[in-house]
Amino acid sequence: MNVIVLHGVSMNGHLKFRKKLSRLQFQKFMTEHPSAVVAPMPRRLWPSDRRCDFVEPKSEEQQARAVLFRARQRLVHQRTDLVNALRAILYECAATSSRKAATT
Repeated sequence: MNVIVLHGVSMNGHLKFRKKLSRLQFQKFMTEHPSAVVAPMPRRLWPSDRRCDFVEPKSEEQQARAVLFRARQRLVHQRTDLVNALRAILYECAATSSRKAATT
């Protein structure tokens, strides 16, 4: 059976209700309840202490640092790929040149 947990809060964050309903109970509840804004909350974001804690948005400076960090990670990864490719080419060239030297 699918269970839907409803967590109702007022615009200022005060708890209005918390209900655990089946699909049929949910449909009945929604038709009988006055109009309201309904927003789904993923399970991983459910507050553990029964109150909503909202995450503050990151500042422009924090976002800029994150962009620089990701760009640096990408550059390091690309450099590592290039070094590994060059190493493979050099290894292949050395292996073929040593075979030529052995046959002559």
